[in-house]
Amino acid sequence: MFNFKRKMNEKGKTFEELVQYVYQSLLFLEGQDIQVTRDKVIIGKSSTPHQIDAFYEFDLVGIRHRVAIECKNHTRAITKGHVQEFYGKLTDLDNCIGIMVSSSGFQQGAKTIADHYGIELISSGELPLLGKVVAAKIGVILPNEKVLGQPFWTLMEEREGQITGTYVVLPHEKDKGFYLFTSKKTAEILSNDAGGVVVRGVSQLHLKVLLSFAEFHKLKFMFFPYDEKLIFKLTNEEVKEHFLYKDILR
Repeated sequence: MFNFKRKMNEKGKTFEELVQYVYQSLLFLEGQDIQVTRDKVIIGKSSTPHQIDAFYEFDLVGIRHRVAIECKNHTRAITKGHVQEFYGKLTDLDNCIGIMVSSSGFQQGAKTIADHYGIELISSGELPLLGKVVAAKIGVILPNEKVLGQPFWTLMEEREGQITGTYVVLPHEKDKGFYLFTSKKTAEILSNDAGGVVVRGVSQLHLKVLLSFAEFHKLKFMFFPYDEKLIFKLTNEEVKEHFLYKDILR
């Protein structure tokens, strides 16, 4: 005889174990001065409270970074609607990226939209990879090859096919600054000439991080509108005023 109550209890236990696994996998990061919290409620920019299954944050180069992990224990594969809902939660939080863990996998639409928004998806069969993924999220400030320029492209150092984690900073008229390009083609021309660098897109989140870096290190921005020979020097405030979406500033 089907025992609905027992099945629900088993389902609840499975979910708790899933969340606990996520939480325990995060604990190895504690030694890096990372605060890990389970079942945390965070007030968003809209003053709305958001429940996060597992959450950690850390300081890097004077900037506060946050990662939210959502666990889904559904009988069917997670849809794009679930990912969109999670993305809405992330955008209401300050400087926060997301990882979604599912016990039943993800529909193709969910994978597509998660890839677009930069949300990491992990199925239960891939849980042993979680520690590696979480450790990689320390590199939240590092855009990969899938990130589109919104509105810029920049240059990053590369060694043996991997970015080193360093944005290219070069001098211009007695100042040093990050390179910003509105044209990916122009950025690629300079990267080919320089060698040892790779072109990466700068999303609004990455731009906010770059602004924090520039302020912290007293750097400026070297702006190439469309031609590798045409360059303008911009201050932190000029980039923030003209190119950072107002909602990101909150």
